[in-house]
Amino acid sequence: MKISFTISKALAVEAVKSETYIKGSIDVASNQGATKLGFNETAGDIEVHERKLSKDFVRGVERLKAVYVDFFIPDHKTLGDNAIGATYGTTGDASIIIDVQRRFNGALTDAIANYSQEYVEDYMCYQWWIGTGMQKQAEPYAALMRDLEERIKKAFAISAPMNSSAEYSSISGKICNNDGSDFTG
Repeated sequence: MKISFTISKALAVEAVKSETYIKGSIDVASNQGATKLGFNETAGDIEVHERKLSKDFVRGVERLKAVYVDFFIPDHKTLGDNAIGATYGTTGDASIIIDVQRRFNGALTDAIANYSQEYVEDYMCYQWWIGTGMQKQAEPYAALMRDLEERIKKAFAISAPMNSSAEYSSISGKICNNDGSDFTG
């Protein structure tokens, strides 16, 4: 079974800009002298911000792939059977394809896609606040990412095996010696 979905770069970048704008606006409103602080902590449309956000988007997607791997712990039967890939389109969006060889509950695909988008957005916000030297602002995003990692892992639920539809009957047999005679001992 293949699971495929897209993580939107535009939505992720907008999420970071919105979150940082709100924080910058609160700082400016609470202290009129904080205009420079508000500007510096707000992700905007300037080129250096766009480059940082683009880099953090790719890193967030790659980190997310490592979260998926936790579901695909290989054993002697599944080694190499599962593939996780991300390709980036012209808009920067990430197309995720996960090839699942085990019984997978396909009803949870939308949940995985939504949690994945949110995970990348939170990762980007976390990186923004770390980059601006605001560790306290980053901490809630680290907690949100841990929560989303658990939710993603739970969404990779294995479906119960299907009931057999084949008719069966009892089978009887006997044990024989190498020469074909009945085994007596």
